[in-house]
Order: sequence, then structure tokens, then C-alpha cells
Amino acid sequence: MPTINRRLFLASGLAAPALITHRALALPTAPDATQNGGWYKFHLGSFEITVVSDGNLVTPTEILGVDQPREAVTEYLTRHYMDPVSNYAHTNH
Repeated sequence: MPTINRRLFLASGLAAPALITHRALALPTAPDATQNGGWYKFHLGSFEITVVSDGNLVTPTEILGVDQPREAVTEYLTRHYMDPVSNYAHTNH
């Protein structure tokens, strides 16, 4: 097994973008007809990748920005086109 040194580590990091930016790998594929809210499949080159969703979590926005006044949090959420009452978050871990 080769020893990973700084030169090998940096070389692999510099080569990685070349693998994912190749035109054939970057082309989108048609979505699978069996898609649903629980998973999402797509192709990257000859690989099929499946993202499994654990679901979502809706919480009150009172738990956001606990070190800020409530008015500041509400103004921030509104300014960024977010719901000032409830927070929707994906829970993919």
C-alpha cells in the first residue's frame, strides 16, 4: 500500500476536478420514472447514484438565532424570502 505524503495528497486533489468536469460525465440523464420523495437517482458517467432522504423536519423559527432579538430573526428570514413562522429542513445524514 503506498504511503500518502503531501505531494500525493495534493496531486490527487488537483486531479479530482478533471474527473468530474469531463463533458461526458457532466451530461444530465433523464430521471427515473419511479422517482419519489424518498430517494433521488441520477447518473455520473457509468455510475448510478442514489440519494436516500430521511425526510424533513419542520420546526418553529423561535429556535433559530437564539442569540438575536426575535425581531431581527424575523426581519432576516423575511428579507431572504424564508418563512418567518416555520423552518423546513431536510434531514439527510
